[in-house]
Amino acid sequence: MQQNPCETQDVREPVIIEAKDGSACNLYEGGAPFALGDDMTKKPASVREKAEACLEAVLVATLVDACSVSDITANVRARLGHGWTLVSALQWLTGKTAQDYFTQLPARSSISGVPVEAVPLLLDIAKTCCEQLGRARPTEEETLARLREISLRFRSSVQRTEAGSALN
Repeated sequence: MQQNPCETQDVREPVIIEAKDGSACNLYEGGAPFALGDDMTKKPASVREKAEACLEAVLVATLVDACSVSDITANVRARLGHGWTLVSALQWLTGKTAQDYFTQLPARSSISGVPVEAVPLLLDIAKTCCEQLGRARPTEEETLARLREISLRFRSSVQRTEAGSALN
């Protein structure tokens, strides 16, 4: 039986590095570090877990005005680890791993309640936001404001398109 490539776990041995302040960081040889919380045995999130949490963060940020950036970031961190933020979720969605994962999903599936057909739209919003923010180090609040601005522009363009097609 062939294993789904999106469900594989990293099996490299971790190297634990302790900082001067006593906090620990788990660094995989040749990989990126991730922060460890109280549970030092917590494994890194799978690609599927990252996809779900990051998509949900963008969805909530763009559609739920009452949700604050601290709520969104707290949710992402609770699911993926202390090093995750709204900005890192956007950046992850624009990367190759995310693109490869979403490409292999079956056509009639959903992820975190989002139909696969809607995923490209959310990825475009994430990409546009990252492009507009550039290499600057935006605050979480600036990122959320930019996401909501992009979402409003998109919604108004969709409404214009729907109105135009209704006339035809």
